[in-house]
Amino acid sequence: MAHDLIDSYQSNADRRPFDLEWCAFFLQEMVVGAGVEVLLHARVVDAAARDGRIGHVDVLCSSDLVRYEPS
Repeated sequence: MAHDLIDSYQSNADRRPFDLEWCAFFLQEMVVGAGVEVLLHARVVDAAARDGRIGHVDVLCSSDLVRYEPS
């Protein structure tokens, strides 16, 4: 999938210019297409591990606190 949002690679350049707004849009569409739930304006407020694996993650979304636990 080519959208020409990032300039061609040049070995002598420090970085490549890109269209930040459109890249963000396409990346968000890619993760949603992969089944990832995107939580905008959310933050992790707690997390815990059990036996080296994630046990739960508490996320604050606006005024709602949501606990995610792997199945």
